[in-house]
Amino acid sequence: MLSKLTSRGRTAKERAKADSQTLREVMEANAVGVAALAARVAQLEAELKTTKAALAAAPVAAAPMEKAASPVSVVPRRLPTREDGQGNTKMTVTGAPCPQGQVTDLTDHATLQAMPLSVVIFGATGDLAKKKLFPALYQLCLLGHLPRNLRIIGYGRKAVDLDAFVSKQCANIKEDPRLPKASFTDRISFHAGGYDAADSYTALDALLKSYEQGRGANRLFFLSVPPTIFGAVTEMISMHVRSASGFTRLMIEKPFGRDSPTFDALNALTSRHFSESQLFRLDHYLGKEVILNIASLRWANQVFEPTWNAKHIESVQLTFKEDLGTGGRGGYFDGFGIIRDIIQNHLLQAFMWLAMEPPTSMTGDAITEAKVALLSKVATLSLDDSEVFLGQFGRHGEDGGYHDDETVPAGSRCATFASLVLKVDTPRWKGVPFLFTAGKGMDERVCELRVRYRKLPTNKMMGVDSQNELVMRVQPDEAIYMIASAKEPGITAEQIRKPVVMDMKYATQFKGAYVGDAYERMFLNAARGDQALYRLRIPLPPTILTLRTDDCYRLTTYCAAISCAACTCVCMPK
Repeated sequence: MLSKLTSRGRTAKERAKADSQTLREVMEANAVGVAALAARVAQLEAELKTTKAALAAAPVAAAPMEKAASPVSVVPRRLPTREDGQGNTKMTVTGAPCPQGQVTDLTDHATLQAMPLSVVIFGATGDLAKKKLFPALYQLCLLGHLPRNLRIIGYGRKAVDLDAFVSKQCANIKEDPRLPKASFTDRISFHAGGYDAADSYTALDALLKSYEQGRGANRLFFLSVPPTIFGAVTEMISMHVRSASGFTRLMIEKPFGRDSPTFDALNALTSRHFSESQLFRLDHYLGKEVILNIASLRWANQVFEPTWNAKHIESVQLTFKEDLGTGGRGGYFDGFGIIRDIIQNHLLQAFMWLAMEPPTSMTGDAITEAKVALLSKVATLSLDDSEVFLGQFGRHGEDGGYHDDETVPAGSRCATFASLVLKVDTPRWKGVPFLFTAGKGMDERVCELRVRYRKLPTNKMMGVDSQNELVMRVQPDEAIYMIASAKEPGITAEQIRKPVVMDMKYATQFKGAYVGDAYERMFLNAARGDQALYRLRIPLPPTILTLRTDDCYRLTTYCAAISCAACTCVCMPK
C-alpha cells in the first residue's frame, strides 16, 4: 500500500512538473504572439500613414461638395494591386473565398477614394430613392466607403426646387453626429431632362464635368425607372455621359423584364451599349445579410451539408408577407402581380441559394452556373395547377381593399396573394416540396425561410411529436434559429420533452457589428466592381411558372390582415 501511495505521489509531482513546463511554454508562446501582434500593428500603422499621405497628395478641387465634413475614417488592409491595361489600378483578392464571393477584379479602395465619384439616380423623386437610396449613400459616406469628392445628382423629367427635393427625399436619413446631415445633402443636386433627349444628357455631362474640374472621375448610374425606358436611357448615357478617364457603371433596379423574352430583349438593348462587367442588375434581396449567410450555413458547417437532402428534409417553406397594401403604387404593381414582383424575384433568389449544388468556387460566374443548373431541373407549373392558389385582398373593417387604391385599374384580377409548390428533379431534392407563399395586405410584415426535417424512428420512443426546423428570418430583426426538442427541467421520474428554440439573433450574437441595409452593400459592390451579388446575364431555362394573359383562372378575395395559413385555405379550391 505504501509503495502505491509513494508511486502516486511521484506521479503527482511529475504531473505538477509537466504542468509547470506546459505553462511556461504557453507563456513563452503568448509572448511571441504579442510581439508578432505588435509588429503587425506597427505595419498597419505605417500602411495607414502611407495611404493618408497618398490621399493628401491627390489634388482636391474647391467644389461645393468639399463643404462636407470628413467621414469616419475606414481604411481596409492593403491588397496586392496590378494594372488592367488601361491605366486603372485593380486589386487581386487572395485567400479563401468568403460568402459574398471571391472577386478578382475590384477597384482598389485607395483609387476609389482618390478619384471623384458621381452617382446619378434616374427616378430620384420616387419612393425607392427616398426610403433606400439616399439613406444608403449617407451611411456609406459616414463609414468612409465613398470618396469625399462625391456628387449625387438626381435626374427627373420635371424641374424641382432643390431645397424642397432634398428635404423630402432625405427625410428618412438617420443623422449621425459624426456626419452632419447638412454636410451630406450639400453634395446633392438635381438635373431635369427627358429620358430620350440627347441635349438633356449633353447638359448632364457638362454638369458632371463642372464638378470633376478636369480630373479623372468615376461615374455610377442608378436606374430606378420602368423597364420600358431602359434602352433609351442606356443609349443616351453611352453616347453622351460616359466617363472619359474612369469607370462607367450602371445599376439597374428590378424588374428586368416580365419573362424570358422581355428579359432577352432588355439584355439586347443594354448590352448593345455596355459590357457585362459594366451592368449591375439589382435584386436587393441578394444583399440581405441572412440571404448572404445561407452559403456559410450550408457549406461552412459540418452539421448541415450532410443532412441537406431529401433523406433528412421533409419540406422547405419560403414566406414573404407584407401588412400593407399597394399604397398608391397599384398601377405599377398591377402590371406585374405578386408572382412576378415577389416570388419570381426575391423568393426565387433565396430558393436558389437553398437548393443549388455547391458551386465550384464563390465567384459570380460559378454561382450563376450552379443556379442555372438548378433551374433547369425545376418542374414547370401553370395557373391551372392544383398546387397554385391565388387571391386578392378585399376591404376588411377600416383596412381598404386592393380596388380602394385609385391607381388600380377598374375590374383588375391581379393576384396580391399566391401560394405554389415547386419541385426539383435531382437526387438531392427528389420528392421534397418547396412551398412559396407571398402576399400583400396580410397580418404582419415578415420574410423567412423554414427548413423542416423529417421525424426519426426514435421520436416515438422519446415521446416527441414535434419536428426540427431551421428558420432563417430575413426581416424584420434578422435571425437564424433551430427548433429542437429538449427535456423540461424537473426531479420527478416523469420526463417531459418540449420544443425549444436554439437562437442566433444578429443583434445579440454580433454585438456592435454593423449589419447595414442591402442597398448599402449593393452600392458599395457596384462602386468596387464586385458582381457576385448581382444577377448576371444567363441563358434562362423555360419559364418555371406559365402565367396566363386571360382571366380564366381562379382568384379568391380574402380579407386584409389575414394570416398566410387562413388565406391559403380561403384560396384553395373547394
